Amino acid sequence: MVYQLTQSYAKSMNKSPSTTPAIAVSGLSKRYKDGHLAVKNVSFSILPGDFTVLLGLNGAGKTSLISMITGLNYISEGNIRIQGYDIEKESFTAKRFLGVVPQEVNFNPFTTVMDSIYYHAGYFGATPEEVLATTTPLLKKARLWNKRNNTTGSLSGGMRRILMLIRALAHKPSILILDEPTANLDIEIRETIWDILKTLNQEKLTILLTTHNLVEAQDLCENLLILHHGKLMRNQSIHEAITSLQERYYTFTFQEAFTDDQFAAMTFVRLGDRTMSLRLSHDDDLSSMLVHIHAQGLIVEDIMPSNNQLEQLLRQATDTTRT
Repeated sequence: MVYQLTQSYAKSMNKSPSTTPAIAVSGLSKRYKDGHLAVKNVSFSILPGDFTVLLGLNGAGKTSLISMITGLNYISEGNIRIQGYDIEKESFTAKRFLGVVPQEVNFNPFTTVMDSIYYHAGYFGATPEEVLATTTPLLKKARLWNKRNNTTGSLSGGMRRILMLIRALAHKPSILILDEPTANLDIEIRETIWDILKTLNQEKLTILLTTHNLVEAQDLCENLLILHHGKLMRNQSIHEAITSLQERYYTFTFQEAFTDDQFAAMTFVRLGDRTMSLRLSHDDDLSSMLVHIHAQGLIVEDIMPSNNQLEQLLRQATDTTRT
């Protein structure tokens, strides 16, 4: 695949990516010079091909954690391994697996689009021919191909954000780390980035995302990490986390209009003639609800979990420390 390591480089690896966690964090802590403990004994693993979201309120320690994973910040205690390689002791090898999209745009505004990509990928040993083969379809998808000889400073803010993603992929990393990649972007640019990320993950690229956009997190990701005051509060699949909620909400759209009497025994909010939001308690089973709906002669056109479910999980994780 385009986003795999090159064959010659993969042959030089002694550890198998298929059996080794893409990211393994063990007993990790970060204490700054002023004594502030930003990350507190955090441990988790991300398997190859996983799409994981890291959530937390401002000040939770997300930036400190990501900075240590990417080798930009020293580790106070514990260790991090990238595809089995220690990020501090074997940093050169470990970092070759990583593609990183930081929160802040950091292009030289006087460098062309292609030169910015070539220079970045060159640090990882990628040839211009390899870079061009990797990035051409992405540049075309992002409508940047015709602007490839323009300076980055001439691009819109949204285009620069997409270019940061493409630049991070130019050396064919096996792990992609993104810090708020769609913050303050318009719908079109955001959906383009989402589409690229979904395709990459289908091709088994491992992705770790930090975001405050809970709709984005629930739409894209499979696994969930919640950090609060430096502590890891949740580490599980999003499906498992949502199932553990005391209340869950689903939006149903039916092929035909329904009546309130058909759902008299349930807690719901009518959103339209054919659409409603249905609340399920922890003891309720979605399949039983579907049986009831079928018995009412209704045909479900669409069903989606409510976007507020990750918000409920985040609030729940936060509240456990507010004692």
